[in-house]
Amino acid sequence: MDSIQKKIILSAIRRCAAPLIGDEYIYSENKSGDSIEYIIDAAEKITSQNLAVKKSPGGKRSLRSVFNLLNDNEGHSYYHAAALNDATEINYPDESPSVLDESYTERVRSELKEALDLVCEDNLEDNDIRSLLCTVENLLTYYPAVFTGEETDISLYDKIKLTCSIANCMYSYFENHGITDYRSAAYDEFESFCAEDVFLLYSMDTSGVQSFIYTIHSSQALKTLRSRSFYLEILMEHIIDEVLERVGLSRCSLIYSGGAHCYILLPNTDAVSETISNIESEVNSWFIESFGSGLYIAGGQAACSANALNNKTKDSYSQLFVTMSREISRKKLRRYSKSDLLRLNMKDDSDGTRECRICSTVSTVNDDNLCPFCSSLIAISSDIMNAPYFCITKTKINGPQLPFGCYLKACYDVNEADGFGKETIENAITNDSGYVRCYSKNCMYVGADTAVMLYVGSYHSDDQMEKLAEASDGINKIAVMRSDVDNLGHAFVSGFNRKKDGTKYLNILRTSALSRQLSIFFKSNINYILANGSYALNKANQKRNALIVYSGGDDVFLIGAWNDVIGLSVDITDAFRRFTQDTLTVSAGIGIYADTYPIALSAKETEVLESASKSYPSGCSPTKNAVTLFDRSGTYSWTEFKESVAEEKLSALKVFFSSLDDYGKNFLYNLLFYLRNSSDQINIARYAYLLSRMEPKNKKDIEKRRIYREFSEKLYRWILNDKDRKELITAIYLYAYLTRVGSKE
Repeated sequence: MDSIQKKIILSAIRRCAAPLIGDEYIYSENKSGDSIEYIIDAAEKITSQNLAVKKSPGGKRSLRSVFNLLNDNEGHSYYHAAALNDATEINYPDESPSVLDESYTERVRSELKEALDLVCEDNLEDNDIRSLLCTVENLLTYYPAVFTGEETDISLYDKIKLTCSIANCMYSYFENHGITDYRSAAYDEFESFCAEDVFLLYSMDTSGVQSFIYTIHSSQALKTLRSRSFYLEILMEHIIDEVLERVGLSRCSLIYSGGAHCYILLPNTDAVSETISNIESEVNSWFIESFGSGLYIAGGQAACSANALNNKTKDSYSQLFVTMSREISRKKLRRYSKSDLLRLNMKDDSDGTRECRICSTVSTVNDDNLCPFCSSLIAISSDIMNAPYFCITKTKINGPQLPFGCYLKACYDVNEADGFGKETIENAITNDSGYVRCYSKNCMYVGADTAVMLYVGSYHSDDQMEKLAEASDGINKIAVMRSDVDNLGHAFVSGFNRKKDGTKYLNILRTSALSRQLSIFFKSNINYILANGSYALNKANQKRNALIVYSGGDDVFLIGAWNDVIGLSVDITDAFRRFTQDTLTVSAGIGIYADTYPIALSAKETEVLESASKSYPSGCSPTKNAVTLFDRSGTYSWTEFKESVAEEKLSALKVFFSSLDDYGKNFLYNLLFYLRNSSDQINIARYAYLLSRMEPKNKKDIEKRRIYREFSEKLYRWILNDKDRKELITAIYLYAYLTRVGSKE
């Protein structure tokens, strides 16, 4: 960023926070026409349109939940005012804290003033701006953006962030067009300015992610899987930051990033369009050299006005996403130029190349049969699990390569690294001449350089399949879970298009606030959920025996002890329902495997199970909101699974077999055989006969005979009903797994 862009951010923070910290932090009204204050005036006005949700009875009100209005919800929930760094549990919206905590207001006022006072306006450094934005995010994520007489579901941080982005884009646009009279251009002619296509909404999407992550064949599959997933997260953030740096903007312009996809707000200039086109070409050229046709990035852009960003004309906002999506689809259909195709087909497979034992690509491998990329990931895999900081450097090192001539290395703070030979973040920043930037994982670093804080789903109890399987209850197996938010694309594009209010609340500010809350859930809160397990088929393990391979944007992929994965899937679903106030749902697929089963196959098979959940119920318009266990026949709504499969039928099996220990596994498997083949009437008769033989012979044992009668009546009733029969089959599977102690078969 140049000095003016940095001053714009500083001034925008002061302007938006002025009602809280005092007018002395903003400039005087006596300003010339070329003052950037006119840009900030206009940017704040654009951001503030439709900011308030309703009138307040008086007093300072807490931040309303952004989910109150989503998908025609009529919610009345609020967030507790708190700093992000102080969080010890999930900040769920509820109806109680409608009046803002004044003590927190005083803390925000004091700490924000202190942060602003430390900034030297005449000598602003990039680090000053990053540090200030970190402070604003920490303090103001759950602080409302309006101050008296109204209520809002937009945080002051979200307002500041978008105001900075819009103001920076305006300045770049004016500079490109030789406009210096900002008062005339943006202030006096505000209405006409808002109709001009000043902005460029840009989206990037990476193809080949699934194959890149899951196509691995190795005894170190789990560690490699997590490393490749994290590498892709850093890769995307690295490309995003390269875009922002080349066009002279800050991360305020990043609207959303997750799932190898992003949205960025840019100025609509030829220079910017050329820059992003060049970056796409550079990245895809690097992909060809590094991974062949395995990865590809496509971008789509839509020129837009402030009116379109605020949806002032019907469907103008949603049309931006249609335009970007079409361009991305067009590029994916025609990925490569003639020269690219020649490069792909003429890659040198000279003597001495062999197949990498992890990724199976043909390359020059080392003595351990690893290609250079897999070797570099293995070297850093333990650090990926444990290091808090990751630096990007142009200095050639034995670390994973990144586009634009960069490398990735893990760093630790001074105390953690002392005596262990690990590189410290201070050393990387001050002594590495090729240092580019630093990312922190779920923590903030402010020192010689301020790290870009990334929320990362990083929970792990172990990184070895065998140990996860051994931690299971009953049979020693692992489970693989893939889950995805239902209809999230619709929520982003049209979720605030309400029957009652029309498109009043449909705009980029609310989309940005929604996407950030979802990122907080899937990249931060999920770590808390797995560390504080609740639901269990048998006994609850508070700290789940599991590892998050990937969690971000809207989807989750994780592996763990089979019963813990089923339990945490319910925990995540229940927490998400509470977090989003029942406005969004999750569908999942869970497969159960031996710890030696190829992870690439389990990933593909679990994807099929997830797809079955997305089609639930079959034969009609799917409501989704389901889980599929074992195979495609085991699909249930989450309520059905908890209430009918686990709490009713599995519990009945537990009670019966714990009370009457005269029946072995053969009896259970005979029941299962007849249930599976119940379409043949003779098998129902055999089923009834088998139940009759179960009756305790001792007529004096009244309690056991009562338990038997209740159980046999239920089982007979259940086989006659398709829904009950299906649920009972799944419950028998679960019971058999829970009671087959230590076995892997």
